[in-house]
Amino acid sequence: MALLVFLSLSSIFIFIFFFILSQKRKVAAPPGPPSLPLVGNLHQLHHSAPHRSLWQLAQRYGPFMSLRLAAVQTVVVSSARVAKEILKTHDLNFATRPAFVGLRKLSYNGLDLGFAPYGPCWRELKKLCIVHLFSANRVQSFRSVREDEVAQMLRKLSEREASGTVVNLTEVLMSFTSSLICIIAFGKKYVGQYEEEVVGKGKRRSRLQVLLNEAQALLTEFFFSDYFPLLGWVDGLTGKMRRLEKTFKELDAFYERVIFEHMDSAMAENGDDEKEVQDIIDIFLQLLRDDSLSFHLTLDHIKAVLMVTSSFNFLFHCLHYSGNTFEKKLFYIIDNLVQE
Repeated sequence: MALLVFLSLSSIFIFIFFFILSQKRKVAAPPGPPSLPLVGNLHQLHHSAPHRSLWQLAQRYGPFMSLRLAAVQTVVVSSARVAKEILKTHDLNFATRPAFVGLRKLSYNGLDLGFAPYGPCWRELKKLCIVHLFSANRVQSFRSVREDEVAQMLRKLSEREASGTVVNLTEVLMSFTSSLICIIAFGKKYVGQYEEEVVGKGKRRSRLQVLLNEAQALLTEFFFSDYFPLLGWVDGLTGKMRRLEKTFKELDAFYERVIFEHMDSAMAENGDDEKEVQDIIDIFLQLLRDDSLSFHLTLDHIKAVLMVTSSFNFLFHCLHYSGNTFEKKLFYIIDNLVQE
């Protein structure tokens, strides 16, 4: 009973606080729909199709409108001309991304390229990635890896077709993507080796795949802390903070283990010929040893890049390979290749 009274009084206090705050913030802003105290315009965004809600609002309030998502003041742009002004002409003013709870935790407080605040460290990290990780020569160096993985995938599909086994293309493509990411980032396939576990209907996936699935879900998860700072404790009650902390610790331990394996391997080689194809960790460790950067590169920087790169690559391929139309087209192409 006391808890209910406390929660009721807290809710009333928060409602009054945000109402007064919203009345004080009368600054020049683009036109937009009127907002409610506490929730702002959140009630006007449909959870399953927010883009449709934004389009409908833009038809009424114009291509440059203001929304308040609880405590977060937001400007929504739905005009190509204005978007060009923001993304190209005034890009430096909009380069820093919001520090949401999930992103902040999984990016080691913004130590990676994607979510680091704009500044000297970000510029140096961008230069590092462009020159050492994403150059044409570096991408070309992984050509043999890509060709080998594609050949293995086609061979497996051919064998299953010959045996009359039903093939789940989504699972095959996810396995292919995960293996390719692991080889390029970590140097070998951890996907099939890192503690397999059963996930739904008897399907087996590696623990790494499960963790990456959880990480990409947490990257897009709704946290009360992001929009209702005074209600951040709700994230603890719902278990989201525990999920985030648990996933982060497991992935951090995995990345640290892989980095130390690379360090031990480099010490064992002791000046022998370099690896034919260097993975991302090899490149970062070389830069760490050379100490030639204008900022202090740490293991957390390396883990942050690995964390966000693998999570977002995994998320992109999850979305890209989830459509039935894509699967049918790919199956048609592969079927023709196998028959040839």
